[in-house]
Amino acid sequence: DAAYRSGVRAQLQAADILVVDQPETTVEPEGLTKAAYRHENPDDFLHANAEYGRLSMSGVLACAALFDR
Repeated sequence: DAAYRSGVRAQLQAADILVVDQPETTVEPEGLTKAAYRHENPDDFLHANAEYGRLSMSGVLACAALFDR
């Protein structure tokens, strides 16, 4: 997982594409999203919960601030 992400990140950076990472505090050592941030519906494996969204948006807004010049 880490090697794949690193390779993809390098390609995106070479194309000058900004990447907003999943918040480190939401990731298990194996690379999966921690149970505390998973969607309330146990059948929904594609989405996370509202707290995850809050943490993620903090990262998005921090990156957006880089362009507010």
